[in-house]
Amino acid sequence: MSETEKIFKADKVSGMEAKLITISTLTEVVKNCGERTPFAFPFHGVTFDVQADKADEWALEDEYAEVSNKVLEYCKSNGLGVFEQLADSSENEANELQGIGRELTKEIDRFSNADLVLKYDEFVKKYFWFYGQGAVTFLFESALSEQLTDLFKKRGANSSELMHRAMKSEYTSFMIVSEEWLAEIERTTDAGLKNQLIENYIKDFYFIDTNYRRSKILDRNQVLSMASGKTKARDKDQEDTKNFDLTRDEQVIINLLKLAEKIRDQRKKINLIGNFVMFRFAEEAAKRLNQNPDLIANITWFEFAKLFKSDNEHFFEILRKRKLYTVVFDHGDNYFLDGTCIMDRKEVNLKIKEIKGTPAARGNVIGEIIIILGTNDFGKMKDGAIMVSEMTRPDYVSAVKRAAAVITDEGGITCHAAIVSRELNIPCIVGTKIATKVLKDGDSVEVDANTGVIRIL
Repeated sequence: MSETEKIFKADKVSGMEAKLITISTLTEVVKNCGERTPFAFPFHGVTFDVQADKADEWALEDEYAEVSNKVLEYCKSNGLGVFEQLADSSENEANELQGIGRELTKEIDRFSNADLVLKYDEFVKKYFWFYGQGAVTFLFESALSEQLTDLFKKRGANSSELMHRAMKSEYTSFMIVSEEWLAEIERTTDAGLKNQLIENYIKDFYFIDTNYRRSKILDRNQVLSMASGKTKARDKDQEDTKNFDLTRDEQVIINLLKLAEKIRDQRKKINLIGNFVMFRFAEEAAKRLNQNPDLIANITWFEFAKLFKSDNEHFFEILRKRKLYTVVFDHGDNYFLDGTCIMDRKEVNLKIKEIKGTPAARGNVIGEIIIILGTNDFGKMKDGAIMVSEMTRPDYVSAVKRAAAVITDEGGITCHAAIVSRELNIPCIVGTKIATKVLKDGDSVEVDANTGVIRIL
């Protein structure tokens, strides 16, 4: 069987807006995870639709569950030291990459073509290395979140209350810091101080309006637009989290997931910075080669040097014909394949009236469903509606803040949707796997985020 005919069967875990240049990086990231941590990915895949700018993410959930159990046993035997180190180094490396990206993009138009290729190669290797260690939480956070939920359910009717209190964290997501900074800019009336706040915001958050699909360079007017109407984030609960006993398994999982919250959040910051810089390289190449930036974004991450070869017209023709693409990491082997080469090994019953997931932020809400699959859907969002997404990313915060509740296909109680929902006190259920397939715009549902159940009314 040729590689172009190779077909994998896996479980769809999420989806996202993307360009191939950024989404094709994930096989290298998960490979680096195995080199930087004691835990290796068994399988990870992405299928990509060039015309739709849409990627689907795939895993083998049974194998991830096995790795998750290994992580838990490792922590019970050896303690959490390795994850404490990962939490510290992820923050340090995010800050380091932030500085590198800032300086690199300032100088990018001064490089010769040869130096542009060299600097690109140096940057992406460092980006993959930094990103790789944070990818480790993807292996266990969903499975351990479900396990913790089951452990707390055995405690009785107040299990969601106890779990809510147990997972309270002092950690503040960088996205909430960004939101609070924008709110301060909005409140400030002194012109000089406002300008200084804007200048400092651009310096620290130059990468913030970025995802896998597109990236904008911030300027003063854009920051003012982002700040318009911003209000201070809702205050966190200040409940006592230490007035009940935890079993050893509960304590280990809770402490691990609290560390994973920081690791995952800093991983996302690294991801945004990496995507921002890669888009700047792609745009610079498009300008020099007099090509459409969207065409250049159809390259895989390792094809950048081909853009500057003397026979590059043949390569441009390949890019123009690219429609569907698959990247796979399969137990140590990487595959880059034309076409859609992953099939879903599960069928979804679209007629069910009840969906279950992991309760991530408590509450009970009845409301109207709005499906948000990307930034193009943000205009559909209404105040007080229930937002349903495959997953959320930092650029989704504006939509999340309008929601009465949040439901996602992907994630555990340390995923982005869970972190932000808890900080904003919005009911949230994550890890449903099928919500975006079963629910549709306008559906009326009850979201019971105390038990992790969504009922279609």
